[in-house]
Amino acid sequence: MTQLELFSVSSLCDSLFSLSVSHPSAFERSFFARGYQYLAGVDEAGRGPLAGPVVVCACMMVGEVALPHVMDSKLLRSDLLNSVYASLISHPRILYAVTAIDATKIDCMNILQATLLGMQRAVESLRPAPQFVVVDGNKAPYFSLPVQAVVKADRFIPVVSAASIIAKCTRDHLMCLYHQKWPEYRFDLHKGYGTAFHLEMLQRYGPSPIHRRSFHPVKQCEKEAELFL
Repeated sequence: MTQLELFSVSSLCDSLFSLSVSHPSAFERSFFARGYQYLAGVDEAGRGPLAGPVVVCACMMVGEVALPHVMDSKLLRSDLLNSVYASLISHPRILYAVTAIDATKIDCMNILQATLLGMQRAVESLRPAPQFVVVDGNKAPYFSLPVQAVVKADRFIPVVSAASIIAKCTRDHLMCLYHQKWPEYRFDLHKGYGTAFHLEMLQRYGPSPIHRRSFHPVKQCEKEAELFL
């Protein structure tokens, strides 16, 4: 794509964001109506937990795709969430790439930089390359193509909503696998978030290999354990 084409796509997208807030998917319809084909949405799951990876999905719809119940993953019931996830990953006109940045990398980089790295890797894995990228949130990594960070994009841009669903379900499945390895923490229940039960198990057993040692409750637990050595 030439610099002129990049500017054209970017200008088009800037002009449509305000419209899409009040009319969900208007952004996507207008994008495809102008002859563009590859719009990518990016979202993550797992920035806040005390354990496990942060998972990022870059999702791309090839042309306009009508799918019911595609919305912010946090707004879907668990049974419906998994059903929508299954329809997304099996749809012939939906392409996606998922990356997971583990706890060790998060501790080395910090959670923001780890998330941005995951976004960059996920988008770079998409084939064909998207013509425009919409990232949920207020920060986006560097891409050599037009990109826009939009707060709450997962609420009103369906391709970003789809990315949020795939990212969340992928991470939930990973945490259930980690539960099988470290059942005492019950990662299958809280998915690594700092629930009262999780904090109690953290105090009782100490951090597991997938706990984020740079996060305060885990760091505090390790400090308290050292006092008894």
